[in-house]
Amino acid sequence: MALSNTKFGGISGTQCLLYTNFIVKKKHRVDTIAQIMKIHPDTLYKYIRGERDFPIDRLADLVNATGDSEYLEYHANACGYVLMPKIKNRKTIEILGQMAKLMLTATDQDAENFYQDSESNFGRQNRASESNAKFLRRQQARQAESAGEERQT
Repeated sequence: MALSNTKFGGISGTQCLLYTNFIVKKKHRVDTIAQIMKIHPDTLYKYIRGERDFPIDRLADLVNATGDSEYLEYHANACGYVLMPKIKNRKTIEILGQMAKLMLTATDQDAENFYQDSESNFGRQNRASESNAKFLRRQQARQAESAGEERQT
């Protein structure tokens, strides 16, 4: 199976990434990556130029050879997934687990309440900003008046 799920005018998304990273940005050297992937450089060039579809079973080799997870992220996003790096800190894992439980137990009503609270807080912040601006304008006017009186005396 080849990685050509999303086409942009006949060009796959994978080929766009390969071309951009290898040819345009020159992030990777074809010879070096081909050697690490244990394929001929001409084969990698064919994938980059879109002459051959990039095979899905070579995706892990490409990511490991380049150290660039962008290729994997692209395909995960196309499938509706988000990649997350492996977490080694136990406390972080526990916190993320608790957050996931909260997110799963949240109801539509909770979301609506959060939205309404956010809207009312936004309104309060705007009113506070407006009153602060009025206060500052009054204070500047008083300072200007007192500066004018000092000059006259």
